[in-house]
Amino acid sequence: MTSTNEHIEQTHCHRCGRTIRSAVSCARKYGSGCWTIVRRAARVLNDRLAAFTRRQLDQAVELVEDAAIIPADQDGVFYAVSTDGTEYYRTTAESCLCPAGERGNPCYHRLAVLLVAA
Repeated sequence: MTSTNEHIEQTHCHRCGRTIRSAVSCARKYGSGCWTIVRRAARVLNDRLAAFTRRQLDQAVELVEDAAIIPADQDGVFYAVSTDGTEYYRTTAESCLCPAGERGNPCYHRLAVLLVAA
């Protein structure tokens, strides 16, 4: 039985913003339902990451950190700024209009979209 003076830890889910009270959920910062969704997305993303190199991952993270991956008006479509900042490429998780993407190769712009969408 909980006394009225005992403090119950609570926080908000990092995904949906709802209040969470479970000690386990508070520790991981996600409610149980959102934790399931996040874990599922992580597994899918991990499978898709196999097509990319470590260098591409570093470049994709830098692209995201520099806010150089810009959402378009359509869901899942982004504009990725080129390395030198002079061009931008229409990019989705499946395709990119950069030179590497047009040759059918996986590019770090697509990987940045995967990271943002996850």
